[in-house]
Parts: sequence; C-alpha cells; structure tokens
Amino acid sequence: MVKRTGFTFCRVVLLAALVAVCAISRPLGVAAAETPQIAVLNVEAVLNSSNAGRSVQEQLKKIRSANQEKDQESEAALRTEGEQLMKQRAVLSEEAFATKQKELQSRFETLRQGFDERQQRIQSAVEKARTQIHEALVEATRDIAAERDIDIVLSQTATALTSKELDISKDVLDRLNETLSEIPLAVDAP
Repeated sequence: MVKRTGFTFCRVVLLAALVAVCAISRPLGVAAAETPQIAVLNVEAVLNSSNAGRSVQEQLKKIRSANQEKDQESEAALRTEGEQLMKQRAVLSEEAFATKQKELQSRFETLRQGFDERQQRIQSAVEKARTQIHEALVEATRDIAAERDIDIVLSQTATALTSKELDISKDVLDRLNETLSEIPLAVDAP
C-alpha cells in the first residue's frame, strides 16, 4: 500500500517536472510577440465632435426650425378656420356644418401625415449621413491601427478603466476631420 502511494507521488512529481521543462524551454520572444497591442476609442465622442458630425447637427437644427415655423403657421391657419366654423354653427344647417367639420378634420390629418412623413425623411437622411461618418471613422481607425501596429481597438464603452495612453480618440478625430469635413444632409422631397 505504501509503495502505491509512493508510486503516485512519483508520477505527480514527474508530471510537474515535465510541465516545468516545457514552460522553461519555450522561447521568451514568442510570448512577447503574441501579446496583442490594444487601443481604446470613444466612438460617440468622435462622431459628435467631428466636423462632419457637427455639420449634420447644424443642418438638422436649421431644417427642424424651418419646418417648425411652417407647421405652426399651417396649424394656426387651420385653428382659425375651426374657430370661424364654430361661430358659423348657428347659421349653418347640421349637414353643412358636419361636412365642413369633416373637411377641416381631413386637412388636420393631412397636415399630421405630412409632418410624420417629413420627420421620417429627415431621420433617414440623418442616418445616412451618420453611416457615412461612421464608415470614414472606421477607415481612419484602421489606418491609425495599421500605422501603430495595433491589433485590437476597443470601444471605450466596453471598458471599465483604461490608461490615457491607450486612447486614440483624438488621433482618429483629427484623421476623420482631414478626410471628411462636411456631409450635406440630403432630405428627399415628397
């Protein structure tokens, strides 16, 4: 019985020695070459801070402002017509009043539909522009990663804590601004 325990002990020692020899015999340069170079990128900050991103936001603000003025004018005109219709209620027949009320309601609905369709077109244009900016951002990131032999670029949102030396956001922003300064926001007409 004692011999068996000694035999098992010898097997464990022999196995540990074999593992140690394998670990020591591995070339030291191999471990260093396999360590990936990592960088961190704040994608949202770069997208929003880029010249193209700011350009899209400014264009969007102007478009929304102009549309809001038009919508308010149209809505005010329809409200005025509704108030005038209510004043005429006493002199109009029930049938005539109901017909005019339906027409007015139909115009309100048409105004709302036009507003919704325009909002969808604006949103689609913004998404297209942001996609173009994002594609240029990816290309700028690839270029910088290739220049610096970076293997992995992580989004800053995927990390809990990183060193400032790993952050390539400013360099990517500068490269993005060089390659893409402005994107016209093309809102399709109805």
